[in-house]
Amino acid sequence: MTRAWRSLPLIVVGGWGVDALMLAPVVRSWPAEVRYESLNDELLADCGSICEVADVLTRRHPEPAVWLGWSQGAQVAMAAAGVKDSLVQSVVTVAGFPRFVKAPEWPCGMEPATFQAFVAGLNSNAQRTWRRFQQLMIHGCRQSERSEARQELMTWIENGPAASAANLVKGLQWLADEDQRKVWQCSDVPALHLSGSHDTLVAPWDQQLSLPECAECRVIPGMTHWPRGQHAINCGRSMAEFFTQQQEVV
Repeated sequence: MTRAWRSLPLIVVGGWGVDALMLAPVVRSWPAEVRYESLNDELLADCGSICEVADVLTRRHPEPAVWLGWSQGAQVAMAAAGVKDSLVQSVVTVAGFPRFVKAPEWPCGMEPATFQAFVAGLNSNAQRTWRRFQQLMIHGCRQSERSEARQELMTWIENGPAASAANLVKGLQWLADEDQRKVWQCSDVPALHLSGSHDTLVAPWDQQLSLPECAECRVIPGMTHWPRGQHAINCGRSMAEFFTQQQEVV
């Protein structure tokens, strides 16, 4: 990294249909400015792809920064790192994925039939389907965590989706189509990929994709798709360790 990471702003990009502020516990200890970008109507209105979203955001945040992407936001962050002349210094992905839906030689994603059921549900009842999708973010959590996790998630669900039904459909289509495996394999921007051992939406894929030397994968024990509680703290610690190591190498 060309500048000490402790002085760099952190750009946090949220996932499909959710408020990026749900990641606040992960980045609570970030020593510099934190800016949140949700995939909402304002951002998605004139964008036709993940790459176009990345273009918009790199123009909005043109200075040197670390980018963190959660879930679908991970694809935006990795695309931003590849934008010509961007000053993305490093990327963190949390519960991210180069590809969301299962495919040949990619067993870690959602089953195509399950995904298509979400597409059909979104077209018939967007609000109910969005709620169901959000509830999957805490599936897999330990028995001792379930009640608290449900209560915390319900607060966000009651706020409603971050985007309109039309933009939710658009974003879901991107989840079906976007395949960044080559991007993640070839990027020369330092990257830390954090997965959850108990993520039922996207299984840890660290054994499925060879990555460049500047990238590292870590699996957070017990974490579901939404990093909360101690798992969020552990993500923050992993980030600090990774960036300290990067700085020492430089």
